[in-house]
Amino acid sequence: KDALLTMVRRELEALEERLNNTIVRATQLGDRKREDATGRIDQKLGTFEALQPKFDRRLAELSGNYRGVSDEMQAQIKRVDQLDGRLWEWRHALEEEINKKFSQLEQNQQQAAAAHRVVETSNEENTKKHNHR
Repeated sequence: KDALLTMVRRELEALEERLNNTIVRATQLGDRKREDATGRIDQKLGTFEALQPKFDRRLAELSGNYRGVSDEMQAQIKRVDQLDGRLWEWRHALEEEINKKFSQLEQNQQQAAAAHRVVETSNEENTKKHNHR
């Protein structure tokens, strides 16, 4: 009985030692994998941190470009609005001038027609007087 108990105890101790060894190896393997993953993450983080100033400069550059383009667009819009206003004034003045010229032309035509009628009437009267004699 004692021999059997001693043998079972030795088997349990051997099993416990193998289990402890397996746990230690699994823990070491987990630690190595965690350290490797942490190293890769640290490396990537270092790369991102190194690139951050470059990204910040590029962002500042693009923001400046955007502001410059925006300011230029505002200036162009103002110029176009001013040009549109001047064009409207010029067109309005041209229309008034054309209307004035057409009115003058119509008056001249009416005066010429009236003068023509007077001359025609005078010629008819002279012709009648001449034919009467």
